[in-house]
Amino acid sequence: FTSNAHAQTVFVDAALTTGANAGTSWAAAYRGSAGLREALATVPPGGEVWITEGTYFPTDVVDPGAFFFLDADDVTARGGFLGLETTPLERPARGEAPTVLDGDVGGDDGAGLFLDNCDVALLVRGASPTLDRIDVVRTGVFGAGFVLLVTSGEFRLQECAVRDSRGNGVSVLPISTQAASVHLVDCVTERCFQATSRASASRSASPGTTISVSSSGPGGRETRSSRTASRAAVVSMACTSAPRTRTTRVP
Repeated sequence: FTSNAHAQTVFVDAALTTGANAGTSWAAAYRGSAGLREALATVPPGGEVWITEGTYFPTDVVDPGAFFFLDADDVTARGGFLGLETTPLERPARGEAPTVLDGDVGGDDGAGLFLDNCDVALLVRGASPTLDRIDVVRTGVFGAGFVLLVTSGEFRLQECAVRDSRGNGVSVLPISTQAASVHLVDCVTERCFQATSRASASRSASPGTTISVSSSGPGGRETRSSRTASRAAVVSMACTSAPRTRTTRVP
């Protein structure tokens, strides 16, 4: 099998049990949760990570402080693949092949045990990332599904979701003196516990970080909202009971 994907594309398959486990093609994709951790940690700047449908855990043992992390700049991480595609356009429709980051490593949320969940599913520390069709479920009380440490450039989340989290959906923390922008496009939060973030950012953070939210409504009609952080603050997409998005700035 030969892929015409970008030369710096790293492949991850939740169900693969054979092959080189090297991430160089679908046949040799990184395997499972450990493979996704390796892919996100080692993808080069400007590269892409393609991830098949399936459930991935930030850690193999219960550890609320564990999370997936992405440090390289200009990386695009895409979910929703079946494991045969040569271009993202060949993926099934949104929701038909979900890529899920699950914070309930212990599998005990049904018993009402939430404090052992991973507080954050994915921490992004690199500049100008794109997250595409990646869902988060069951993160813990003291964090958020996605945490973006905003330095510079354009941060983009498209067709992502956070569900059944005990914390927030997306927390955006400006930590640089440079202006940046964050775009949430057709993202949803459902059945989450907290409505706002309680964290605070460094006072050296950029005063010009712009947060925008857009969604495609019935008939393709698009709605938009935007907000600019007037000073050092945490801006978070609060979780709601309905499948919609919003932004909240906490001084």
